[in-house]
Amino acid sequence: MATTTGADVWIPTCCGQCYCMCGIKVRVQNGIVTEIEGNPDAPTGRGSICPKGLAGPALLYDPYRVNYPLKRTNPEKGLGVDPKWKRISWDEALDTIVTKLKECKARDPRGLYFQATTTQASEIRFGVIGFMKGFGTPNYWVSGGGLHCGNGAHFMNGIMHMAWSIIPDFAHANYTMNFGCSKGHGAGHSAVQNATQAADARARGNKNVVFDPFQSAQASKAWEWVPIRVGTDGALALGIVNALLNEHGIYDAEYLMYKTNAPYLVRPSDGRYKRDDATKKPLVWDAVDNCPKVFDDPSVTRVQYEDTAHESRSARWRRTSSAARRGTSTRVGPSSRST
Repeated sequence: MATTTGADVWIPTCCGQCYCMCGIKVRVQNGIVTEIEGNPDAPTGRGSICPKGLAGPALLYDPYRVNYPLKRTNPEKGLGVDPKWKRISWDEALDTIVTKLKECKARDPRGLYFQATTTQASEIRFGVIGFMKGFGTPNYWVSGGGLHCGNGAHFMNGIMHMAWSIIPDFAHANYTMNFGCSKGHGAGHSAVQNATQAADARARGNKNVVFDPFQSAQASKAWEWVPIRVGTDGALALGIVNALLNEHGIYDAEYLMYKTNAPYLVRPSDGRYKRDDATKKPLVWDAVDNCPKVFDDPSVTRVQYEDTAHESRSARWRRTSSAARRGTSTRVGPSSRST
């Protein structure tokens, strides 16, 4: 946004220091950015901003910042070899890029390969993916954090409740657990908002238990810090699950019935799904009609996410779920039958 000489204005925009994209207000005096603060009218950040966001002007005016295209003039590569960068115009840089892209598309558009990182402004991600689809290449690699969250957090969260991000329900949860992570304590998506939500939850009595080998930032704010041995997170989590299910019988039966594959019948011989002979689809036990059916049978008690049919049958399911747990078939889930 251009400003006139001598003007002193506050410009609402978004911070681009990471993917959180918190709303900020930037003060521009005589065409120079002099101050940044959180924007209370923005849904992200809600008036708060982290130290990294406040340091935006330092990045903008860094004397070592590269503000123009550079072209490598030395074809030789290796440690200690001077690439002999040469400053070129934007027109030359764009013409070079377009020429290379045309050559690649003529050979095979799949030859184009994008590499990115996770800590970038969110708007860039959509632009890159849109360009990839338009160009015709599926090749995209997210370095660094992608190996951590892409192979773990996002994958498991998608399985659990069909969402990309893992953020505790600080507004309603009374007991939360952190396994070596700092959600709500300075990291993750919408980190500033999460920190505010975690603080508000703590003030109203939320008990946050942190399992971490060392006393991290989140551990120092925890209701209870459990300094577990390094590498035992998984064993501890499975032990808690085992105790909840098998010792205390605590689980959300309705959620398991309607939104997971828990009701699928399993074969006692090998633990795999029992399937319909004709369609090979997994079978579930209809607790109302008291017989096995394929999981997507429209008359079955267990329904899909988008389907609202179960609302009218939920009362019948609750009345029959106890009876459905008794019998001779092997089941998993809220209508589990024991052999």
